[in-house]
Parts: sequence; structure tokens; C-alpha cells
Amino acid sequence: MAEWAYVPLEELVKESDVIVIAKLSSVEKWSEPREYIRNGETLSYTMDYGQGTLVISKWLYGFPNKKNELLLKWEGVSYIICPRIEWHETQEDGIWLLKMESDGTVRANYPDRHVSLSELDNLKPLILAKMKKNFEKSSPVGIHQEAPGMP
Repeated sequence: MAEWAYVPLEELVKESDVIVIAKLSSVEKWSEPREYIRNGETLSYTMDYGQGTLVISKWLYGFPNKKNELLLKWEGVSYIICPRIEWHETQEDGIWLLKMESDGTVRANYPDRHVSLSELDNLKPLILAKMKKNFEKSSPVGIHQEAPGMP
């Protein structure tokens, strides 16, 4: 059986657009037939889709929205067991390391993009480093530099 390649938590934090503490609710799943043409032959397959609402209790990184909810979406080819992402409703808050799509939905396309709250102490320094790096990139002067012309 195939397995997911290991991606360090630090890398997942660096790649995340939004990091929240949330529960996943209102999960829906469905399948749709698809076709593609290969070597002039039309081939069929089925694609599985899912979505659910992340009900956010705390924003750790990213731009909050007024509803404190995000729509999480995922997909995968049917009959492919591994590696594959499929999320289920959660009863307890967890930490979600998310990628933002242009339509405002989010993706968690790797199993460790959802981690236990017990990982919060490990994540805090990684999130702070990400915030500092982003601040330094967007700041016209470095954090430890004085602006030109300032005494």
C-alpha cells in the first residue's frame, strides 16, 4: 500500500495561507463521473468530492472573516485507496494548516495539515517565525533598521 511522503511540520506551516483552531462540521461527500481521451480512446473514471465547514474558535495566522467559518474542500479519484485525503467531522477543536483557493475556499491536501491541539506549543514558534519573515518582506525597512533620514 502506498504511503504519504513525510513533510515536516515546519514546511507545512511555511506553505500555509491560513492557520486556525477549528472543528469540522456539516461534511458532505459525493461522486461524479468523468471522462478523458487518451490515444483517441475515451476513458471513464469517477471523482470523489467532499466539503465541510470549519467552525473557527481561534485564528492563529491569516486574515479572519466575520463569520469565523471557512469552507474546506477536497477531492480524489474513486477506488484509489492511498495516498488520498478524506476528512470527517470532528467533535473537538484541532489545528488546521490550510491553503487558500482563489474562490475563498480552503484545502488541507496532506494528512498532517490537521493536527491535535497538543501540537500548539510546537507550532507557536513556527508561526511566529512565519509572521516575522512576512513582516520583514513587506516592511519598507528592516525590523532592526532605522528609516532613512531618521535621527
